[in-house]
Amino acid sequence: MGASELIRRRLASGFALLVIALSCAAAADDAQAARTILFETFENDTPDQDINTTVPESVDVYGRSLVVPPPDPSFAYISGGLFPDPFAAGNQSLVLHNPNGAAQMTANFADFFDADPAQFRNGAIEFDVYFEAAEPGSYWTYLDVRFGFDTNGDPRLVTTQDDVTIWNSFRIQEGGDQPGAVDVFYDHVSAQTYNDQQVVVPERKMRVRYDIDGSDNTYTVSIDNLEDPDAPVQVVWPSGAVQEWDEVFNFETFQFEPAPGINVIAFLTDASAYATGSHKSQNVYIDNLRVINNDLPPLESADFDDDGDVDGADFLIWQRGNGTTSGATPDQGDANGDMAVDAADLAVFTSQFGQAGGVSAVPEPATAWLALAVCFEASAMAAAGRKRERRSTRRA
Repeated sequence: MGASELIRRRLASGFALLVIALSCAAAADDAQAARTILFETFENDTPDQDINTTVPESVDVYGRSLVVPPPDPSFAYISGGLFPDPFAAGNQSLVLHNPNGAAQMTANFADFFDADPAQFRNGAIEFDVYFEAAEPGSYWTYLDVRFGFDTNGDPRLVTTQDDVTIWNSFRIQEGGDQPGAVDVFYDHVSAQTYNDQQVVVPERKMRVRYDIDGSDNTYTVSIDNLEDPDAPVQVVWPSGAVQEWDEVFNFETFQFEPAPGINVIAFLTDASAYATGSHKSQNVYIDNLRVINNDLPPLESADFDDDGDVDGADFLIWQRGNGTTSGATPDQGDANGDMAVDAADLAVFTSQFGQAGGVSAVPEPATAWLALAVCFEASAMAAAGRKRERRSTRRA
């Protein structure tokens, strides 16, 4: 097949994509607003090779109790050095390491939030997690998850004293020094326990997602088994499935009111009151922390190669990534932050083609067609060039 025929076929197939892209762009105003305000992979941190003394750069606020003074090894680490990463070879994640069980640490993420917690009332918070199994000599493997608010500025903490919106904990207990204990997920606000042993388990890569609804001050929790792509996503509380936010006391009205929103995410290890002597806690690993604010419009960019403009090279990146349904990043063609590469990202590309910095604009049909024509031609010529090169190599 000649290069001109290849171009013709690619342009013909590209027309269908163009129609889809323009349809997506036209419907964008009707879609629910959503902006990813944090996506932390911990890949820019340095893996720790020894007992840590430096807080990981990705953590905004770090604190620990002084029940056991330094040089106690309890600390927040980055995997890949002292601790191998359980998610994948070469991956990095946050490690909450608390071997003596008598210290409590908190790793908080807050700087990306607005100072006013009411600015985040609708959206989603999700993260990947891996719990080491409790062992003889250990009390449990414990993770406290607190989404709360702090209007007093730095440091942003969640003490649970009139400053918590959602407060849960994972307790991996089976196999430890608690006879008859099982692994549970616990809601501290409602005092409700979820102990499905097929869902809350140690030594399994899991994704935890909180869907937060500020219209009625509720949330749902779902857990996905990342090791089995065919396993269904499990809702933590199947009956009802909805949990309520915590309430705080208003000293002006002298009444309890729902929490105003969220501007702090805090991950904590076990409290020292529960561990004595040789009792210890095993490691907890956290990765791919993602926060989506449904009350903010999306920030979109088709500058996939991050070179300051949107051109044919960016289209080729989208083309290679097209069809990715989860876990996609901007350098793979995800323009709208939904971790997928599809026609919606193509619509962003067509709107920004030829512009510096990936500034969004609604494309005129002729402009969008020209953008795709140029890009499909570049793609076709590149493919034709590769084909000629292969032929030349075979002749040689």
